[in-house]
Amino acid sequence: MFDGSTQTFEAVKRVPSVQVIPVTKDKKILLLRERQPDTKTFISLPGGMIARDETPRQAAKRELLEETGFRPKKLLYWKKTNIGGKIDWETHYFIAYDCEKIVSPKHDSGEKIRITKKDFESFLLETQKKSFRNKGFSDLVLKETLTKQKKEAFKKQIFK
Repeated sequence: MFDGSTQTFEAVKRVPSVQVIPVTKDKKILLLRERQPDTKTFISLPGGMIARDETPRQAAKRELLEETGFRPKKLLYWKKTNIGGKIDWETHYFIAYDCEKIVSPKHDSGEKIRITKKDFESFLLETQKKSFRNKGFSDLVLKETLTKQKKEAFKKQIFK
């Protein structure tokens, strides 16, 4: 402490997670309309916790397949964030290109998920809605689209 004494503060360490921006062959971005027990419907990216025995890349592929039934042709590591402060929570973001549906989704018993396809502008709007679950990603999107030039560069990266 500032006076030289010590104090114990509590903090939370969460299991690292992944989030995927899936882009289909027809240049649409997949978003999820999801509901879990004790929640209202929310909008999200496919993603979830990284299991102890897997890498972030493996988790991204697994979560994308489980939640959407889609597999990417190419998976690009995009960013890593950590909330910091009293919450230690790493999130690894990926962009999945040329996603193709190969199987039916396998949702957990606590998930009700409906997949939606959005064009770029609609995707940006969805990420800024109150019902979009990942506020950290909402902030990332805002930073990536602050100017016309940044927005075009972000769009180009999404639709490589």
